[in-house]
Amino acid sequence: PYTTLFRSILFELSSIRFPRSFPVDIMHLYFENVAIHMFRHWTGKYYPKNDERNLNKYTIPLKEWVEISKIMEASRPDMPPDIGRPSRNIIKHYAGFKAVEWGNWITLFSLPLLRGRLPQR
Repeated sequence: PYTTLFRSILFELSSIRFPRSFPVDIMHLYFENVAIHMFRHWTGKYYPKNDERNLNKYTIPLKEWVEISKIMEASRPDMPPDIGRPSRNIIKHYAGFKAVEWGNWITLFSLPLLRGRLPQR
């Protein structure tokens, strides 16, 4: 049948159990998927061409994102090289963010910079 023609050779190994043999990949799951979707939600760009659905109580105004971006850029000289790529202006460059930048956003920047900017619940 069609499905066996394109089946991975890994199915032939008795030591592999799908999907248990493949742990959750934090880079692809959170840093390259969830982070960008949450950012688009907070900036009002989640639903293409639908301003009514994009504007909600979780949308942070652009002027606050400009302030957040300035704080992120100002922190560049103080970031140790171990952290990876220094932060860039999230408003200008989010479309080109790599996993390490989204990882830094999630683990270092999001909590302090979004504090008080989102509803409590």
